[in-house]
Amino acid sequence: MKRRYLISVYAVLFFATATVRAAVYHEGFEIGSGGWVNSGQNATWHVESTGGVGDSGYLEGARPTYSPAFEPDSGEAAAFAAGNLEAVYGQWIHISFYGKIITLGGTGRDVLHLFGYDSGIGPVNATSRYTHWVRTVSAAADLHEFNQWKEISFIINTNWSNQQARAEGWTMLTGSGRGEADWSTVMHDIYTHSPFYGFNIGNTTVSGIDEFRMETVPVPSSALLLGLGLTGLSFIHLRKKPAGR
Repeated sequence: MKRRYLISVYAVLFFATATVRAAVYHEGFEIGSGGWVNSGQNATWHVESTGGVGDSGYLEGARPTYSPAFEPDSGEAAAFAAGNLEAVYGQWIHISFYGKIITLGGTGRDVLHLFGYDSGIGPVNATSRYTHWVRTVSAAADLHEFNQWKEISFIINTNWSNQQARAEGWTMLTGSGRGEADWSTVMHDIYTHSPFYGFNIGNTTVSGIDEFRMETVPVPSSALLLGLGLTGLSFIHLRKKPAGR
């Protein structure tokens, strides 16, 4: 009976493992930018070999008027931090990184995490083409905490409704003719992804990011839950003794 029970357990775990998608993307900026850039007019960026988390390498950028906008542009960065996130990681995704403000050149504002979407409808520079979902990851009053490397970490679900996304702190930027694509639409076709953005307006600001990471959040698959339930019933059946013995 024990043998039959163990075989059932192994079969369930094997089948469940085969059906769970898992992926991890990590960029520590040790041997280059890894496909990340600092976008925006007159923006510059480079990789520092020391001074990052644990005195490692990190990506540093500068930009006049606004904060640097680090974004995945090519290579692994574009493949793993933009596009269809669910196709890579599944529905639940953990995102984390470290940010540092080296020089704040203007008026402090909230630190934002931004996902952008391009509908492809209309002229390239038309505001109506683009939808932006943002989340405040640190208030303007707390910018002093980024004088040192500070970790930012959160979890998203690619299939949240707009209402669910808002309940988790995300906001769709509206007004001025902006596009208004649903959260789930954006998550399945991300055009731009700026994890450390929006925290100043004024003179040139210099900032850095390090140890950027995205990974699948392990959740039980339906096959696993069903299989364990059936295995439990099977075990109960095996333990039950016939009447009269």
